[in-house]
Amino acid sequence: MPFGRHVREVAAACRHEKITVDGRGGMTVGTIHALHGADRNVVIFSPAYSKHADGGFIDRSTSMLNVAVSRAKDAFIVMGDMDLFSIARPGSPRRLLGEFLFGRPENAMTFEGQLRDDLVQPGQEIRVLRDAGEHDEFLLDLLGGAGAGKVSIVSPWIVASRMERTGILSALTDARKRGMEIDIYVDPDLSSRAAHGGPENLERARAALEGTGVRMSKVRQLHSKIVVGDENLLSVGSFNWLSADRGGKYARHETSLVYHVPHLSDEIEAITGSLRQRVIIGSD
Repeated sequence: MPFGRHVREVAAACRHEKITVDGRGGMTVGTIHALHGADRNVVIFSPAYSKHADGGFIDRSTSMLNVAVSRAKDAFIVMGDMDLFSIARPGSPRRLLGEFLFGRPENAMTFEGQLRDDLVQPGQEIRVLRDAGEHDEFLLDLLGGAGAGKVSIVSPWIVASRMERTGILSALTDARKRGMEIDIYVDPDLSSRAAHGGPENLERARAALEGTGVRMSKVRQLHSKIVVGDENLLSVGSFNWLSADRGGKYARHETSLVYHVPHLSDEIEAITGSLRQRVIIGSD
């Protein structure tokens, strides 16, 4: 962790959960500098920053992240907003770590999203989407004209055949004909992997969307799975909207939280602004 205040908050939370902190057999909680010369089997790194702030403090010293990573003997785990690493300038310590973390999809940990208390006001209900059926129903309803004039879909992987089979491609086409503004953000490296058919897979998706008016932009090191509707609807979770297996042995238990509240404009601008900043020029 980069800050003393962060250390105190995490240590207090550990004690509240009856997790032993420090002492023999306890977990060490401290800043990166506290780990100098002290190897650990597992190091959990929390960068504290998010896409809402630059996080440049971490890059001021090239040794800071090097110390954090090199102290880990068996595993180095990053818990935080992964966009923090993608938006960093090329060649910076954060960007280099991000390239390593995103280099293999299996590096990502899977867990249910936690409710963002800062996005919820008293009396507001948050909708929970579970598994492919509920996610497809939600997206098809949104594209079908459920009150949105602008929709953004963030799906690291995109597979044309899955969009066709679920009816999403037809829904995108119909929504554009009605004047809906639609942006799709995908990761070109992940969508070109052999598991999905190599580079031809991404070309098939581009060809399927060609002529619909849907903008498909390429963003490297894309991690988020998000759907945004106008300035008051935000869905965040683990579901790959445009590629996930809907059945069979590769289907996964997926969960997303849907916030449909009137005060999301700042959060949505932070998300979409981060995406626009990282779009590969000439990709849309």
